[in-house]
Amino acid sequence: MHPYRSNRFTSAPGEALLVELRLEPKQFPARASFMPLVKRIARLGRLDAIELALAPDGGGRLGFLVYGAKGIAEVRSQLASLVGAQSIVRCKAWAA
Repeated sequence: MHPYRSNRFTSAPGEALLVELRLEPKQFPARASFMPLVKRIARLGRLDAIELALAPDGGGRLGFLVYGAKGIAEVRSQLASLVGAQSIVRCKAWAA
């Protein structure tokens, strides 16, 4: 395993969480539909390294690091309420 990556599913104070979402075309049909989501996700904590890949027919992937979140379970719960639990590809501790 790479020394800067973690497979742990709990986070330590000050540690980042790595999040990857797969967003369905029905929920996110156009480019502009992603911006309200990013604004709501920013409430989880300080975001960094945001990557957005848009599919031509809508939907896509959104990945980011979040710092200062309350914990993985809390972030997963909030993400599930925003995009649905099935859209969460990855949400784990990321040791930087």
